[in-house]
Amino acid sequence: MSPSTRRQRTCNHRTRVLLDTLLKQLLQDETQVLEDGHLSLDGYNDITHIIDYDFEDLSMPSSASKFPPEVLFEPMVEVIGQSRDTSVLARPFPDLPEEPTRFDLMDSIIMLCDFIVDYTDTCVFSPPAKLRKIFLPCPIYLDLRNQGCYPDDRPPWAVEVYLEPVPEQGVVFPHLTILALQPKAGWEHEILYGELIALVSAMRSRAFQVKIDTKKEQEEFLDAMDVERKTYPYLFPEEETFPTLLLSAVEPRHARIIYGCMEGRRLVIRQSKLYSFVRGNDSPVEFFASLWLSRPVVRDSP
Repeated sequence: MSPSTRRQRTCNHRTRVLLDTLLKQLLQDETQVLEDGHLSLDGYNDITHIIDYDFEDLSMPSSASKFPPEVLFEPMVEVIGQSRDTSVLARPFPDLPEEPTRFDLMDSIIMLCDFIVDYTDTCVFSPPAKLRKIFLPCPIYLDLRNQGCYPDDRPPWAVEVYLEPVPEQGVVFPHLTILALQPKAGWEHEILYGELIALVSAMRSRAFQVKIDTKKEQEEFLDAMDVERKTYPYLFPEEETFPTLLLSAVEPRHARIIYGCMEGRRLVIRQSKLYSFVRGNDSPVEFFASLWLSRPVVRDSP
């Protein structure tokens, strides 16, 4: 049952407003999307876009380091390595046809997403991964933009899966990991509109997510009127960063890593190069699987 009083203003109110305002601006700027699906970030003063970021070396700083980690996720490289020879993980990843059709391209990026999920599903629900998939009626889905269309009537871009860390000793982590597909060719040093919306919307919804303990309460919340929803306390009343890791599958059959994190009054987006999954034997499946199973890294309080 919802609390009887209106929720109190939290110390991270500014962060929540910034994410909400940024998402609204991006949605309004849909008409500015280029024909190839990309959106220029030149006019977005609240976004810092870092390209060619190296996610292959996310070594954690030592306890004596004065510098906090830039990416608040730790890939589960050892977990994937230990699981390499199991029957579920051993099936080969097929090549993309030499002359793919429109259907082949869309089917291929769906296959890429499904393969990563299948590759890691035996690890997600057990230690040391300690992750869980997010489903309705979880309140994060309220106002969440998890799919959308480009102007050329292609199939919609869509988020396939959301993952979150399992709480540990009463600690709930704000980290999110997202796997999404884009029916557009990705270009180096550019970001697709659907990638931006998927990332920013997830961060915004995480910031506004309310604290609800049972599935019954979740259902009651989604059925409640707006005035009643405003009485529920936020799940993360003090969080300032809302780290979110997006694995984005793009055409023809490539993928990249996009990491978003609030740093002060700015959204900082770190983006990798494009990785090819065109040839099955050369595809970096294990690398992406280790990222998909990433564990949260928590910065020490100043």
